[in-house]
Amino acid sequence: MEFMETIFKRRSVRKFTDKKVERSLIDEMLRAAMAGPTALGKNPWQFLVADTPESIEKLQKALPYGKYNCTAAVVVMGDIELSKHYWAVDGLIAATNLTNAAADKGIDSVWIGLYPFEDEWKEVQKIMSIPENVKPVCVIELGYGEEETEARTSYMEERIHWNEY
Repeated sequence: MEFMETIFKRRSVRKFTDKKVERSLIDEMLRAAMAGPTALGKNPWQFLVADTPESIEKLQKALPYGKYNCTAAVVVMGDIELSKHYWAVDGLIAATNLTNAAADKGIDSVWIGLYPFEDEWKEVQKIMSIPENVKPVCVIELGYGEEETEARTSYMEERIHWNEY
């Protein structure tokens, strides 16, 4: 898929088939996630992959919403010992690359936001035994969508300001 086509094709999907996402494809997505820029080149991201029904169920118990029938989920996290101020931003950049890489591979996803809601990410941290210095930013649930999604754009020219507001 061409890059711009991938950007416009990627949609949030909440109903998945039972077809499992292969680990080799998840690994490719994680490589793309780690290819994004980070502040000062600190690379503070870490990823917890849940790809068994038991681990997905355990993770979803910690989520206030986002309990979809995915076949894999990735907790995107930032290590505050590596980047005190930009761990969340760097994690969000990685998550964006991950979802775009998924779309490129024909895999659908839905983004479950955790940051900046400390009570929500702390629950994931606790249930998934994530160290205190590693903070969950979001969960990306992955799978093959039950229905095909249409490419679209949210382009709004009135939201663009050239040279001054």
